Amino acid sequence: YQEIAKELCRGTNYNTDGLLIVKSNPLEMVIYNRDGSEASMCGNGIRCFVHYCYDKFKINNFSKIKTKAGYYDCKINSIKPFIVTVNLGLPTYINNIVKKSVIIKNNLYEISTLLLGVLHTIVIVNNYENLESIMQNIIEYNIFNSHSNFDFVRIINHKTIEVKTFEKGVGWTQSCGTGVAASAYVMHESYNLSNNINACTAGGVINIKISDNIYLTASSEHIDDLEVMI
Repeated sequence: YQEIAKELCRGTNYNTDGLLIVKSNPLEMVIYNRDGSEASMCGNGIRCFVHYCYDKFKINNFSKIKTKAGYYDCKINSIKPFIVTVNLGLPTYINNIVKKSVIIKNNLYEISTLLLGVLHTIVIVNNYENLESIMQNIIEYNIFNSHSNFDFVRIINHKTIEVKTFEKGVGWTQSCGTGVAASAYVMHESYNLSNNINACTAGGVINIKISDNIYLTASSEHIDDLEVMI
């Protein structure tokens, strides 16, 4: 699967982020990033997984989808457009540190690192100028786990944020579901934003509601069917 993922993700016209494998009894999603590494969870991927299983296998019940990060409940809200809500549970802050301010190369950053299926480091920015340089500075700073994804968050208003994610094993991605959810959670808990946040990404808008758990809701769209020789 590692080699297949590398071949397929770079070998189509869509330059995809990863490969999802469907297993049954129990229903399980296995994830490989475009570089061939295995991921434990993918918030957008699991919505695509549900869409695919509904279309191909007529599955309607998506409670307890197994992943490497545990079991997840998903609910189909509508078919056209295809909209799914994912219960992502609640995150765990690394070392119980909710938020910290660090100075890296004379720049002050407010940072939170938390586990929500996968590890995310949330960085607050005022704008996205020199983002590559900012990310490189942060990665070189040795307090961060090498397995972390990085989410750069810009606050637009009380109910809206913008998120750009550098995903481990992928690179800059159009959108990261768990990253958006982790970002929204930090914005609500530490910066008093709403518990109902719309997160704008290059791939579209994702709604995050925070109550007993974190609920991610967004649409997915079927693009193409391909046959390949492996």
